Amino acid sequence: APPRIEAGGGGAVLRIASPVGPLSLYARDGALTGLYFGSGPAVAVTEPTAATRAVLDAAARQLQDYFAGRRRSFDLPLDPQGTAFQRRVWQALLAIPYGRTLSYAALAAQVGQPT
Repeated sequence: APPRIEAGGGGAVLRIASPVGPLSLYARDGALTGLYFGSGPAVAVTEPTAATRAVLDAAARQLQDYFAGRRRSFDLPLDPQGTAFQRRVWQALLAIPYGRTLSYAALAAQVGQPT
């Protein structure tokens, strides 16, 4: 059976199987707001918009392509929810090229929080 989109909190969650275990993709207002290993946080039920459904479907397809070795980058609208510090870290993580690694110390220095 195909994955089912669950509505919640003004957005929706799509739970999918992956080679690294179950993933939960969260979206609201046509943008991906989170991706969690496992079931992710609980959400209150509301009806998602067509744009929210579309971004979840696109995210699932792009993840399938990534795990199959057919994709090295993602083209999705993102709207992660977090503190200013978390957003700086996420922006720095987005800049790491495919197949490269970065130590926590180097990442911390990059976002201006070396200690």
